Order: sequence, then C-alpha cells, then structure tokens
Amino acid sequence: DFLQSPDPDDPDKLVKDNYIICVDPSLLGKLQTRASLANIFKLSNDLFNFKGPPRVFDEGSLTEAFLTRTEYPKNVGLFIMRKSLVEGSRELIFDKMEKIVIEKGLGLKPAPLRERAFVDSISILRSGTCFDDRGKETWSYTVTPDTITFSGQTCHLYIGGYSPKAGVYVHTSNYPQKCLGIVPYASVADEVDDLSMRFENMTI
Repeated sequence: DFLQSPDPDDPDKLVKDNYIICVDPSLLGKLQTRASLANIFKLSNDLFNFKGPPRVFDEGSLTEAFLTRTEYPKNVGLFIMRKSLVEGSRELIFDKMEKIVIEKGLGLKPAPLRERAFVDSISILRSGTCFDDRGKETWSYTVTPDTITFSGQTCHLYIGGYSPKAGVYVHTSNYPQKCLGIVPYASVADEVDDLSMRFENMTI
C-alpha cells in the first residue's frame, strides 16, 4: 500500500503523513461552474469581494496565468499530492526538479498549476493556512509544469509565498532559487461516481 510506505523524500515519515488525497471536481459550487483554473481564480476573488478575508490569490499575481487556462476535468476524479515541497528540489532548474520526481518510479509527476491552486485555495478558505507559505526560515513556491510566454520567454509558472493578508502569489521564473521547489502529484482516478465524496475526510 503506497500510503503506508515511507515517503521516498522523507523516509522517517509515511506517505500518508506527507501527502493528501483530494477529490478533483468537474464543476464548482451551486452554480455548477466549470472547475477550470480561470474559474477557481474568478470565484475566489468574487468570494473575497462579497465576504471579505481571507484573500486567496495575491493581487500582484500574473493574471494571464489564470485567464488563459479554461480546461477542466470532464468527470470527478481523485488525485494524490505532496503537501510541501521536496526539499532536495530547491535551487534547481525545472528539468532537474522533474527528474527527482520521475526517477522515483512511483508514477508521480510535478503537480500542475490548476490542481495545486485548487488545493491551496481550499486550504486557505477552510483554515486560513496554505502549504505554499512564508515559512519561518524559507518561503515556499511550487514550480509547475505549466508554462506561459512572458517578456518574450517561455517560463514555468509557480505558486506560493502565502500570507493571510496578501494571499498566495502566482508568477513566473526560469531561474533556480532557494524558495522554489517541486511537489509530486498523481491522478489516481480519472472518473469517480458520487460515492467519491466518501474520501472527504481524507482531503484538506
């Protein structure tokens, strides 16, 4: 059982301690809005404007990172994702970060921006906390496989640096930094019936 095995990046802990299982929706809310990254961004901003704090996304985030991503799952699914960065992936270029995850041979890959943004937004709205936060010693930003053309360059998008006042920041970088790292992820079911909500107690 993968969940009961040692975390390959933190052998002193089990996978179940360092990973979450999350229901991946196809539609959001009572209006059944498509669960695209663009709509996650829009709905969280609408919620902030209507109810006030907590703010999910930092106002300084790169808006284009959200608005160009309208794809969404056609069915409800499940995915597993590490809560925090793999510490050994910091200060590396993306290709080397990705190699660290894939070489484990466990079917894991770098977490996409949409799925990481969904996990972070749910955590912020439920508890006012975020896995991609401003740690006491080092801030954390998850670098994703998603790219965007910015200032004439193809750049990877990252998400992180959360603070309760500002929200979580989304922008680009192609340069290794101590605050940037990678989060392993895998889709464990592409189509799940309504009984998938039984997994709710295992989600954030």
